Amino acid sequence: MVIAKLCLYVSLFLMFLLLNTKEVLAHGVNYQVREEKAVCISFYFTPKEPMSFADIEVFSPRGNATFQKGKSDKNGLFCFLPDEAGSWKIIAKGMAEHGPHGAKVDIKVNEARSLEDFTKPLIAEYIYIFIIIGFAGWIVGFAGLYLYLRTKKYTPK
Repeated sequence: MVIAKLCLYVSLFLMFLLLNTKEVLAHGVNYQVREEKAVCISFYFTPKEPMSFADIEVFSPRGNATFQKGKSDKNGLFCFLPDEAGSWKIIAKGMAEHGPHGAKVDIKVNEARSLEDFTKPLIAEYIYIFIIIGFAGWIVGFAGLYLYLRTKKYTPK
């Protein structure tokens, strides 16, 4: 009789433990790991300031319906898996210390769902024009400085 009571108490105690354990009552989550061809974009305000946790919206080639919403990681990186060929539009919105900023990137994906082409930022698209303007600015600046110093040298006191 003593053994039967002991077994009953132990069983009741174990049932109590099982019913009060979160892991037992929780739903299972399944997952699958596989390697696919993702398109990844790094967003940043400056080379040393990534667009961390920026809001990202991806639009498929089929229209204005949102394909995916998400956030970039702490390094400003965002990846997605295109499911068809065509022109994809990605819009990023982030908050810098001096206010909100955004970017729109158009990406062309080929039939193999690989990156074919993308729109480059304004500075990258017209880098040679900016270099020429910058070089011309240096020349004008040095010429102005030279003329100022020359004029100051010959000005009667």
